[in-house]
Amino acid sequence: MYNIAYSNLHNRDDAEDAVQEAILRAINQIDKISRISPDKQCAYLNVIVRNISFDMFNRKVNHLSLEEDAEIYDQTVLEDQAIGNVNYDSLVEYIHSLPQGMRDALYLKYCLEFTNEEIAQSLNISPCALRNRLFAARNKIKDFIKN
Repeated sequence: MYNIAYSNLHNRDDAEDAVQEAILRAINQIDKISRISPDKQCAYLNVIVRNISFDMFNRKVNHLSLEEDAEIYDQTVLEDQAIGNVNYDSLVEYIHSLPQGMRDALYLKYCLEFTNEEIAQSLNISPCALRNRLFAARNKIKDFIKN
């Protein structure tokens, strides 16, 4: 859990805070977690800590000053010009900006390699809704890459 939080936050203290918050949320959702099969519980906890770390990261980004925003923008523009239109960091940043439901579906499908049925069950949505969510997310990513 710590590695997931640290990979998103790049700060030891923030990563520890994210893990602590995830554990507290897991304790509050113990009934829901206990209904999930034991082999999926770890993945569910990973999704919780990942979402918390994304939220913490977004809060930090929203509090940056305008000068810091300009510096980051300038650096990003230079990197994009040097590497090409789409690089890994900008793609990851774009995926992080997708709605949480889409991010969760993509993460469970492509990172944890869950089946559609497992994902639909863990997200409490129908398999049809999951397929629509994945389709929309993939289309958004394709449009981002084209532009």
